[in-house]
Amino acid sequence: MARKRGREAAPREPSRTMEDVARCITGMKFRRRIFGGVDEADVWAKIEALHREYESVFNYQEARFAVLREDQAAPVPEETHEEG
Repeated sequence: MARKRGREAAPREPSRTMEDVARCITGMKFRRRIFGGVDEADVWAKIEALHREYESVFNYQEARFAVLREDQAAPVPEETHEEG
């Protein structure tokens, strides 16, 4: 009977903060080899997943700061004062 090598991960929301990345790292488990150590392919897969998490945080923060910069650069509308 063949053993299933890869597990399908449940879809997750992209990481937005470093705390999300820390939770990802905390829950990370590595596949063990029969004679000690860990499976190299599994380690590389985890490194790729971790890279995607960091990239997700970076992209979220980059978009967030772009919006903040646009808000700061936008001219402030002048208020009209009506005397009455």
